[in-house]
Amino acid sequence: MNRILLYKINQFILYAFTIVPALVYFTESVSYGASSADIKLPLKKVISESIEDRYRAILELHKLGKRAIPYLINEIDQKGKTFISLKNPKLSNIHPESLKENYCGITYAYIVELILAKKEFKESKDGEILFPLGNYGPNYVYSFGLILDKGSHAPTHEDMKRIKGIYQVWWENHKSSSLDILREKWLNNIRPLSKSSYFWE
Repeated sequence: MNRILLYKINQFILYAFTIVPALVYFTESVSYGASSADIKLPLKKVISESIEDRYRAILELHKLGKRAIPYLINEIDQKGKTFISLKNPKLSNIHPESLKENYCGITYAYIVELILAKKEFKESKDGEILFPLGNYGPNYVYSFGLILDKGSHAPTHEDMKRIKGIYQVWWENHKSSSLDILREKWLNNIRPLSKSSYFWE
């Protein structure tokens, strides 16, 4: 009887130390692989010419939350420019830089800020999407969705490289924190561009 019990205990230990870790590793691998694919598709659509496609892509990335952040940061120093106004549509005043093409990377950085700032994102109905973040004013994090330097100038491409570096350092310092903690810090003005020579307008 004791030998049978000892045999069962040994079998259980073998299972615990071999089969279970293998299953956990496999599950995590599949999960990370899937999330990577899910992130890359909307990343491409963020700068689509279709406002509705942009909106859907931003919405998907916001739902992915913290997992999307390093992918978004990686796109900040893109050389391409686009006319994507992230101005809050409920504001009547216009910033001069809002009328110009801006680097695509500003949109990617903005989505990082959006993930940090907004726990919920109010969705617009199909056929009624007129702006990249929908028609609901509180969806917008900043008034004009612009990154400016201390002289209130729009960034050059060299600036965008530096801005990407700032976001990367912020991410390395904070990636172990939960999204709830990151959001709390954001509300307390502990943000990627805090204490840098750039600011969001």
